[in-house]
Amino acid sequence: IGVKKFNSLDRKKLILLTTFEPCPMCKGAIQEYKINNVIFNLAKGEKEKIIYFKNDIKYYFNLRQTKNKRLQYDLFKLHPDFDSIKYPY
Repeated sequence: IGVKKFNSLDRKKLILLTTFEPCPMCKGAIQEYKINNVIFNLAKGEKEKIIYFKNDIKYYFNLRQTKNKRLQYDLFKLHPDFDSIKYPY
């Protein structure tokens, strides 16, 4: 339907129907696009859920911010909203 039309949809009425419980990548997209209503048919097993949870915790404990200001700026320039965002440095 295109990005413009998709972004104009009422998120309160939007429902995502899927066969399986969303994977971590799909979950990220669902959260990014603020899709609040997700209905799935088959759930993941408890073992898979524990593995995903452990991986999420590892991700946050291993996440680091670079102190290299030039690298930060060069990467920040690649952001699609770079022109409209005030860079802090």
